[in-house]
Amino acid sequence: MAVVAARVAVYVTLAAAFGIPLQALMDGWRIRRWWLMASVGAALISSVAALLVLTASMAGTAILPVDGEMLRMVLAETPVGVAFSVRFAALFVAMFGSWRGGRGGTIIVCASSAVALATVAWTGHGAMQDGPAGRVHLTADIVHALAGTAWIGAIVTLSLRLFVAHRDVTALRDAVAALHRFALAGSVLAATVVVTGVINGWMIVGTDALAVLRSTLYGQLLTAKLALFAMMLTLAARHRWILIPRLRDAVNLGERGDGSRSLLYSLELELLCGLSILVIVAWLGTLSPTG
Repeated sequence: MAVVAARVAVYVTLAAAFGIPLQALMDGWRIRRWWLMASVGAALISSVAALLVLTASMAGTAILPVDGEMLRMVLAETPVGVAFSVRFAALFVAMFGSWRGGRGGTIIVCASSAVALATVAWTGHGAMQDGPAGRVHLTADIVHALAGTAWIGAIVTLSLRLFVAHRDVTALRDAVAALHRFALAGSVLAATVVVTGVINGWMIVGTDALAVLRSTLYGQLLTAKLALFAMMLTLAARHRWILIPRLRDAVNLGERGDGSRSLLYSLELELLCGLSILVIVAWLGTLSPTG
């Protein structure tokens, strides 16, 4: 379970370092430098922890003290080590961007964190196939991760804007406008997650999908992931077509009402579903689809 916990920490911290700055850039919302540094620092710490846990599991030893020889072998002689090396390099660049701050620094953090996030796919099922099919699978896996974490980051950023603005009509009007602008981007992200998810699922389980879903832990977790994703889609549709228009109409009349609170609670539920999916994805990466 230590491996799963380490992978969860990596997914969550990288999602924060990539998705939240991305939405802030798209929305013109400035992120404070200390927050950028904290998010990148957390991603670095979680990645170091994941490497140490992986090294210990391969050596069959305790996490501490570190088996230096095994750690050297993992980094120098395995594809997983290459992925970790690239991730660390990307996160150090991101740390420079976070220290710089401002829009330019946020762009650096976002781009570098995207590279770091892509390396997670190199240690999963998408990296286990060779040839053209393997390249398609790995590409779909990377795009799937980027689109999913961009969606989660957007939920966090927009929720924060709504929370901060709910007592002020002018600020609330700006937050509602941001939510409305995200509608198209959110639809594109959801479609991307669906398409790449179908490709990944087909590459992993193929024609045995029903048998895998029924008879293996991998299939049961995948079913739970699909159910959570369906709930996210339902909530997103409810936001776009019901709650956001209702709140926009109230704000245009100079009212606050309970609309902002209802929308915030619904966004928090959507975020909870997204974070639960990250936990499941981290667990799935340690399992065999047929085991």
